Amino acid sequence: MLAVEFETHVENGIVKIPAKYRDIMAGDLKIILLKPEKTTKIPGKQNTTQLKRSRSIIEKGCDISSFGDPVQWQREVRKDRKIP
Repeated sequence: MLAVEFETHVENGIVKIPAKYRDIMAGDLKIILLKPEKTTKIPGKQNTTQLKRSRSIIEKGCDISSFGDPVQWQREVRKDRKIP
C-alpha cells in the first residue's frame, strides 16, 4: 500500500488532495482522518516553596498579613510560569 501524508483544510466535507499527489492517488483510496488535538500550555515548575508557604498560612487561619507585599508574593508565585 502506498501512503502519503499532508495537511489540508476540510471545507463542507471536501478534502482537497494536493496537486503533486493527484495522479498517484487517483482511483480507490483508503482514507484515515487525524485531527490535531488542541494543545494546552503546561506551566513550568511551580515555585513550590511559595505554594507550601501559602498552604501553611491558609491552614493556620489565613492570616493575610504574613504574606507581606501581596504584589511581590504574586510575582514570586508566577515567576516560573511565565504569566505576566
